[in-house]
Amino acid sequence: MHRDEKAEPTQELTEDLVSIVQHFAARLYGSRSYRARKLVRTVKEALGDEADRSTDESSAEPKKVGNP
Repeated sequence: MHRDEKAEPTQELTEDLVSIVQHFAARLYGSRSYRARKLVRTVKEALGDEADRSTDESSAEPKKVGNP
């Protein structure tokens, strides 16, 4: 951050722009990762709930086989 030598204005501007791009790229990829994990968690919970429901239904009412 703090340097003893003076950099040219174009060099400083370039470094500042690279820093800004890196910051926003990190935020973008971080939010994508968070949304992906949240989506996976939600789907797993929904599938788990559905599996629990189907297990409850099968144990509550036995399936009838054949003609009555």
